[in-house]
Amino acid sequence: MQSIGKIGVIMPEISDPLDYELLRGIQAQAFRLGYDVIVYSGVYNGTAEAMQTPYAQGLQNIYSLVQKSGLSGVIFSAGRFQDEETMQQTAQMLLQVKFPCIVLDKPVFPFHSIYPRQEESVFRLTEHLISEHGCKKLYCITGYPNEPHSDERIAGFCRAMQMNGLQYNTNDIIYDRFWKDIPREIGKQIADGTMKKPDGIVCASDVMAAALCESLTENGVRVPEDICVTGYDGSWDAWMHFPRITTITRRDRQFGEDAVLRLVEMITGTPQGYSAVTQEIRYGDSCGCKHLHEQTESVDQLVAERCFIQTILRSRQKKTNYTSDLIDRLRGASTLDEWVTAADRMGHILLDWKWLDLCLCADWCMDFEHPELRRRSGFSDEMLLAFSKRRDHNEPSCRFPTGDILPALSQPHEPQFVLLTSLHAKGQIFGYLAAAYDSPDDIGLDEYFINWCDAAANGLAGVQERMYLAYQKKQVELLTVHDPATGLYNRRGLAELLPQSLKNAKQNGEQLILFLLTVANRNDSAAVDPILLTANALRAAAPEKAVCAKATDRVFAMMFSIETSQNESEICEQIIPQTEAQMRELLGNTAAAVPQLVTVSHRLDTMSLSEAAGCIRDAAEALTDRANTEANYYFDYREELLRLHREIISEPQREWSIQDMADRIGISRSHLHRLYKQLFGMSCRDDLINLRMEKAKQLLTYTDLRIHEIADQCGYQYESHFMRQFKEKVGKTALQYRAETKK
Repeated sequence: MQSIGKIGVIMPEISDPLDYELLRGIQAQAFRLGYDVIVYSGVYNGTAEAMQTPYAQGLQNIYSLVQKSGLSGVIFSAGRFQDEETMQQTAQMLLQVKFPCIVLDKPVFPFHSIYPRQEESVFRLTEHLISEHGCKKLYCITGYPNEPHSDERIAGFCRAMQMNGLQYNTNDIIYDRFWKDIPREIGKQIADGTMKKPDGIVCASDVMAAALCESLTENGVRVPEDICVTGYDGSWDAWMHFPRITTITRRDRQFGEDAVLRLVEMITGTPQGYSAVTQEIRYGDSCGCKHLHEQTESVDQLVAERCFIQTILRSRQKKTNYTSDLIDRLRGASTLDEWVTAADRMGHILLDWKWLDLCLCADWCMDFEHPELRRRSGFSDEMLLAFSKRRDHNEPSCRFPTGDILPALSQPHEPQFVLLTSLHAKGQIFGYLAAAYDSPDDIGLDEYFINWCDAAANGLAGVQERMYLAYQKKQVELLTVHDPATGLYNRRGLAELLPQSLKNAKQNGEQLILFLLTVANRNDSAAVDPILLTANALRAAAPEKAVCAKATDRVFAMMFSIETSQNESEICEQIIPQTEAQMRELLGNTAAAVPQLVTVSHRLDTMSLSEAAGCIRDAAEALTDRANTEANYYFDYREELLRLHREIISEPQREWSIQDMADRIGISRSHLHRLYKQLFGMSCRDDLINLRMEKAKQLLTYTDLRIHEIADQCGYQYESHFMRQFKEKVGKTALQYRAETKK
């Protein structure tokens, strides 16, 4: 079935089993009628004080997207909001939309509000206590009087009592908020005789029932032997409590379907009837039906199993996810393209999605002329689809009207279930994350999801700040000819020197050579800044009278003249090892590796001034692209190399083979050697020997093992080989080392 419209659902959070049950009902009925389900979630549903923080307000901004969304109608789950002010602000926003809106669980003027069907289920619970357990004297604990939920549940209780000819009075119905205080007090009063002991108590919520059971038990009244207790809701409180509470299930599943049917009536003007889902009693120990509760299926149990499975999956993934530098790479992105690439590689941290879209406001990046003017609320009229990840491919980025919500939803498609959450950081709104799922049960708004979104938003904030710094730097460069960080000429300085350099070369009959150099394996977390390292090394390695400049943020230029008889390629080839040698000298004894250099050269004296200037510009851009390609190729193997390195650290005694290591990663021996040295500053062989020597030192210092035993535990087949290598690396024999360290 092709989608015929979109139904929005505003949910403050998705964490309780009842949240999942409600969404499952909404999805089932909406899909049957041909509608997409778009869930707008603020993720965090806190108290009034907690919701006033900039971070919480950034999360809640997702609700404002409803105003710009091309929806057929919206379901507003107002009764689930803990903060009344946030709920009212959202309601005020909904007054401005033109499509129908239906409100759940709470009266919100002037909208049409609906409530779950509750009377029949409470009637059945009360009837169960009377007919199955012989209860004659019953109390009912419910919410505030003249409140829809309370009134319906009381009506069910009273109807069951009347149909069974049982007497009750107003004192048998206790009103208060749906919370723990009154049930706890009632438990004490029953135990001390202040209240007459009933045969059973019908609680209008599971929270009340759990609190009552605890209070009765603490005060010496047995449940269910002395008093039978039932709850209502089908929540965690009933499933997790001991004794397990007899309650109702499938209420919110039914409610979700009813909500869609009522909303579609408002959209189409055609009656839609009611959900065929029926609420069921889930038997527990609290009423004495222990033999029955194992036969009933509950949403709590299904969600608990889901949470258990997710916990196991997270545990299995934790080492690979959080020992890697994926999140650091996202936060350390310098450009939007780098950020998108990192987000693509981080997508696997989120579980069970069908597809992921990252949508950015058209003005996600601040106006550099007015940096104080950043988007603090709402969304732009046009969005940028920066990243669109599918399970087997990625969709191209594009711009689209915000009313479409997502480009995929503007094309013919089957009904989709999509969750939208805010992307924000430091008080600035960047856009939203859209995650499509097969089922609401696949949603996991856990710390991994939140950390992912926070890392993505902070990464964008970092990109923006770096772009702003680059803008400021360019403004400064307009006033000077030197790069302030390196002391070399900047782009303007190089441009000013070019005309005279060309003139001199042509007059003297010399070749004017442009040599460009950049770093491929850039590492923002490196102990030594590769840009400064390259600048200082290039300055020291440059030929006499050469002009050294920083042509772009990452590309260095060297301009010098040579005789016509000299070979350009040979001279440039000499500059590379000289530069690397200077780098090694500057690094000294640090463990940092010499960066991989990418170079190109051109002859300028055969060109006009405009051609030479264009050559410098184009060659710098091409070299940057080439360096990025090589860096990405390098990063493709980075995780495998890190994993291999960790294994060598933990088991240096293994019989490690360079060929086996290369085969495992899928590259040649020479390529493994080059990549390993780039990443760790030494070859595989040297790293393995060093790690074996460190283990040998520990065994010599802290054990009394013989030398041949130590050699064996460090991976040496022959003691003589171990002794020779130890002396070469440590400068003394193993016995001398042991004697000195054990003094």
